[in-house]
Amino acid sequence: MAATETSIQRKFGQRLREVRKQKGTSQEKLAADAGVSRTYVSDIERGARNVSLTTVEGLAAALGVTMAELMPDWPNSTAAESP
Repeated sequence: MAATETSIQRKFGQRLREVRKQKGTSQEKLAADAGVSRTYVSDIERGARNVSLTTVEGLAAALGVTMAELMPDWPNSTAAESP
């Protein structure tokens, strides 16, 4: 199970970085707006942290997106299959 967790963490981190860059936001600004440290954002983007839903909510709000927009597409995801 640890390998799966790491893969999910890495995918989430990659998606967070992608959205952050699309918004033109630095790690420092995102961290300040979300109420976390810049090193924590860096750790998330590298897949080194398993974030809580509360943290995802704060990151999404700081970026002006929904929580769902921060979720990477995984195979067999019901969200990916919805119209």
